[in-house]
Amino acid sequence: MQLQQLQGFGGYPAVASAIKALRSVSELQEFFSSTKSFIPHGNGRSYGDSALSESVLDCKPYSKIYSFCPECAVLHAQCGVTFESILSFSMQKGFFLHITPGTQYITLGGAIASNVHGKNHHYNNVLDSTMHKTQYKGGNFIESVLDFSLMLPNGEIKHCSRESHSDLFYATFGGMGLTGVILDARIRLQPVSSTYIIQTTIKTQNLHETLQSLESCQNSPYAVAWIDSLAHGAMLGRGLVTYGDFAKDNEVPTLQFQSCACSHQITNCQESPKARKLSIPCYFPNSTLNPLSVGIFNTLYYARASNGSKRVPFESFFYPLDSVLSWNKIYGRNGFLQYQCIIPKEHGLQALQKILHLIAMSKQASFLNVLKLYGKEDSSFLCFPLEGYSLALDFKRTSNVFVLLEKLDDIVIRHGGRLYLTKDSRMSKHTFESSYQRAAEFRKLRIDYNLHEKLQSLQSRRLGL
Repeated sequence: MQLQQLQGFGGYPAVASAIKALRSVSELQEFFSSTKSFIPHGNGRSYGDSALSESVLDCKPYSKIYSFCPECAVLHAQCGVTFESILSFSMQKGFFLHITPGTQYITLGGAIASNVHGKNHHYNNVLDSTMHKTQYKGGNFIESVLDFSLMLPNGEIKHCSRESHSDLFYATFGGMGLTGVILDARIRLQPVSSTYIIQTTIKTQNLHETLQSLESCQNSPYAVAWIDSLAHGAMLGRGLVTYGDFAKDNEVPTLQFQSCACSHQITNCQESPKARKLSIPCYFPNSTLNPLSVGIFNTLYYARASNGSKRVPFESFFYPLDSVLSWNKIYGRNGFLQYQCIIPKEHGLQALQKILHLIAMSKQASFLNVLKLYGKEDSSFLCFPLEGYSLALDFKRTSNVFVLLEKLDDIVIRHGGRLYLTKDSRMSKHTFESSYQRAAEFRKLRIDYNLHEKLQSLQSRRLGL
């Protein structure tokens, strides 16, 4: 099998991989028996090395939508279908993803393996719909999933849910593809009445104001903040808090149903036409992003913003970076490291002040800086979110940035936080062990089901998973 250079979305690290396409259950069973070890791979949107290995299973071809039941808002699809394809199909019918991260270019299987989360993790209110009353609380992607099928190394297929094979169910969310190959899943969508969001922006002067503004948005389903990572002194942590909800203009179809049969098979999935997008055609010079250029951008971006509300397409609210294809090339061929940490709420202000001060003083400019409010952690073995604040930062890969990130690790661990495995490419085993209390339980499950030899990634070896 011919080797291909493979890397995460951050461009670091890279590995020569033999790639096998997932096309059928029988082929996968044969692949399990004939391959020493491998890791499932979706659309390549994990930033680091969690989906990298010398042998990978490309799940993208396994991308059929089996059925959608509008009465109960349940969609059944194969693991390789992307959120983009789901939305292109579902938004025409008035349904949106219950939980979504900041990109729609991920696969369903990848969303489960990463237990993705988004702008509504903090939210826990009841939304009324014309069809029924359902509690669309926020949280991780596990809140969206009813069940899934999982193939183990011996070729056996387990149908996992909260009631059946629950150990595999809770280990697979956030399990980074190390518990088996997810074949398909049933997920619950949520009804919406518009493809537009009423978005409100609050301009803040410092970190204290930013956190206060985020807290004031708890009754809004979606909220997020941009932080100026180079601001310091009295302006440390200044930013733009944005919150919103779907408009109530009945611009998409409102469907009325009397009963649920859950038998709406899809034989020809019609997706809406895709708009043309900008694309970065080549890698920028490594020197493009530097403290001066990022500082100028941050100053202008902050200055042009103002308090107020406006109506925006849902794509620009949920997926602003998706409007520019291959935007990761702006960091140059050396790539970048995304660093996402979460801090318990009681230590949030103190820890985030230390983190932002250290970044500002280091002059290691982070181009994209996202702060979010999170609710309680779920029951998955390797759950990243906990009740507190998450900060995501993008750093151009240099020798100095690794030193900085080790210092940030120390602050995070000392304040009871942890790092997100999906974004990670360099966390130490000690840092992982110090923050994921159920790591030993996850390892034991891997051994009990004979998963540890067949399913391996660069990350799992580095962290001893």
